[in-house]
Amino acid sequence: MAERIDRRKERTKQLLHKALLELIEERGLEGITVSDLTQRAEINRGTFYLHYKDVPDMLDQSKMAFLQGLREQVITLDVNGLIRKAAVDETDQSLVDLFAYIADHADLFRLLLGPGGDSFFGDQVVQLLKENFYDKLLPLWRVEEARLNIPYDFLIAYVSAANLGFLQHWLETGMQQTPEQFAQMIVRVVRTGPIHLSQDIPD
Repeated sequence: MAERIDRRKERTKQLLHKALLELIEERGLEGITVSDLTQRAEINRGTFYLHYKDVPDMLDQSKMAFLQGLREQVITLDVNGLIRKAAVDETDQSLVDLFAYIADHADLFRLLLGPGGDSFFGDQVVQLLKENFYDKLLPLWRVEEARLNIPYDFLIAYVSAANLGFLQHWLETGMQQTPEQFAQMIVRVVRTGPIHLSQDIPD
C-alpha cells in the first residue's frame, strides 16, 4: 500500500514538473500560477499543496534537487586523472557521466538558463563548479596567472563562462552529440588552455 502511494506521489510530481517546464517554455517563468499548473497537469489544487507551498517553492525544490545531483557528479571528478587523460586526447568516464546527468535533465537546465528562466541559476551552477572543481585546479591557475600576468580569479571567470556557454549551446541545439562526444569536445577545447601545463600538477 505504501509503495503504491509513493508511486502515486512521484507520478503527481512528474506531471507537475512537466507542466511547469511547458509553461516556462511558452511564457517564461513570471506569472505562472498554481491554477495554470494544475490545469495543465490535470490535477486538483489540493493535491498540489500536498507537495509544494506555491510555484516558487516548486521551482526551488526542482532546482535544488538538480543542483544536488550535479554536485554529486562533480565531486567524483578526479582532477589529475582528467588532466592526464586529456593530455593524450582521452576522456575520463566520470566526465561523461556528468554530461549524461545534465542530458537527463536537459529541459530544466535549458529553460532555467534561457530567456524567461531564472537569472541566478547560471551563477549557482558556476559557483558549484568553482567550489567543487575549479578550486582543485588552483596550482594550474597559479601557473597561468604568472605566465599570463592575469589574476587567477579572472581566469576562473573566463573558463566558467566559456564552459557554461559551450554547455548551453549543446542543450539549445538539441544535444546532437552524445555525452561521450560532448565530453570529448570539451577535452579538446581545454587542452589549448591550462591543460597543457599538466606537468606542473603534482601527483
